[in-house]
Amino acid sequence: MNICVFCSSSDNLDSGCYTAAEALGSWIGENAHTLVYGGSEKGLMKACSHAAKKAGAKITAVVPPFVKESGLLNPDIDNMVFVNNLAERKAEMIRISDVFIALPGGIGTLDEVFSVAACNVVGECGKPILLMNLEGIYDDLRNLLAKLEKERLLRPENMKHIHFCNTLQECTDMIRNKILP
Repeated sequence: MNICVFCSSSDNLDSGCYTAAEALGSWIGENAHTLVYGGSEKGLMKACSHAAKKAGAKITAVVPPFVKESGLLNPDIDNMVFVNNLAERKAEMIRISDVFIALPGGIGTLDEVFSVAACNVVGECGKPILLMNLEGIYDDLRNLLAKLEKERLLRPENMKHIHFCNTLQECTDMIRNKILP
């Protein structure tokens, strides 16, 4: 299975975020999945990809020019897909991935999550999105989505592919049992 991980490239986060990224990467490798991600050698992206590789995962990176030109491209990638911009990066990630997991992240991570969600809403992909709600980082987002649904700005069926999990175990159980039986 191709598992796309969206997450922060920041090197200045709480240690628990890096531990979670490493644990997710290890699980991906130990279960013979492929990690799909943005190719950066920074932050949670680095932690997840290094742990995945160490655990035996194949790694596919979808790389726009700014990552390639930054000098921060992970050299340990099995399949490098170069694209022209962020829109192409997201489109390619959506095309080649089976499931999406969002670790903590900022604007880029949220953009990626909502791009997949929008594709799901219009029927272009129908792929699950799991948000790892470490220490409640996505609680406000969950509340916002519930409010949008309550106000009839978001249809209940639009939420069927968006899942929140508080631990790696919850996330992997969802993948194994509920989302992709």
